[in-house]
Amino acid sequence: MAAISKRSDGRWQAIVDLPPDPKTGKRRRKWIYGETRPEVKRAANQLEERIASGNFAEPSNVTVKGYLTQWLEDYCAHLEATTVSGYKRYIEKHVVPFLGHVKLQKLKPIDIQKFYNDEIENGYKGTTVLQIHRILSKAFKDAYKNDLIERNPMEKVDPPKTDDDFKPTIYNDKQFNKLLDSIAGTSDEIPVLLAGLLGLRRGEVFGLRWADVDLRQGIISIRKSLVPVNGELEHKQPKTKKSIRDISIPQGLIPLLKKHRKASMQILSQEKTVQNKGWQANCFVCCNKDGERINPGSYSRHFKELLKKYGLPHIRFHDLRHFNATMMLKYGIDVKVAAERLGHSTPNITQITYQHVLKDIDVEAADKLNKLLHR
Repeated sequence: MAAISKRSDGRWQAIVDLPPDPKTGKRRRKWIYGETRPEVKRAANQLEERIASGNFAEPSNVTVKGYLTQWLEDYCAHLEATTVSGYKRYIEKHVVPFLGHVKLQKLKPIDIQKFYNDEIENGYKGTTVLQIHRILSKAFKDAYKNDLIERNPMEKVDPPKTDDDFKPTIYNDKQFNKLLDSIAGTSDEIPVLLAGLLGLRRGEVFGLRWADVDLRQGIISIRKSLVPVNGELEHKQPKTKKSIRDISIPQGLIPLLKKHRKASMQILSQEKTVQNKGWQANCFVCCNKDGERINPGSYSRHFKELLKKYGLPHIRFHDLRHFNATMMLKYGIDVKVAAERLGHSTPNITQITYQHVLKDIDVEAADKLNKLLHR
């Protein structure tokens, strides 16, 4: 049983007995450090289980792949499943093919830098490599903290440059209305309206149930989002509290939603699979003809083809949310109100994300004030 105690620096530590040294037979111990007692206890229990089952590997023999696999299981257990799934995807797709075979204790900063250079040469953007850098920084910080490596190689690796010059393509009023005219009365109309007029995220659009839509009061409540986790779709609460919000529905959208709900219920009522109490409220607002949920990623690909079909400029489905934000700011909606509707944690995020719009509005305001000089 590990001995757990609190250190003078406020952190917790656990001491676990390792198998005796295979060469000398001497007793060996491992110190595990963490910010909280439960965190340390959990890591110590997991290590003792590996030792008991014979799955403990000597630190000197552990590869980068082996360590990162264990790190995902032990140190990321408290994180959101979507976060762990994202980490795993980056590690398996990018890190393991290039660095997975390297012994953990022999990994050098130059190895990581070469890996970053290779990623850029293969066409990956700086934002992708920066995310990998952040994951490796967390992982190797834990490795150093638990004495698996003598030095943290990430401390001597510069973060990669990001693609700060990226700007999403955003429709103007005319282009958005042309899109609406093209898809009027089709199954694409409601998803596009929810994203363009309400600024919902992709997962929020396809995770919305009729139980969350109050057409009498004109309120849509964002309570859950449909997100991919390890290849499966999960209907779960958003990551941040601010994302859970109530949004007033533009009056012109209410009759369209009523019409869509009536048509959907007529089709679904014929399906035996939905004949249970309260089934209407549990139905997704945007779903397939059989009532099954729509994969947000699949819809993004469909949306791309949709724009080609109607000869419209290419944008991502997510850019309809950007359209909503720019329209709110353009028509004088207070930044704080816009942030609340978008589900941003602070108005500052809205200001930073759409600073180019605010700058244009500021110039427009100056031009209007300038007219006072020409009486």
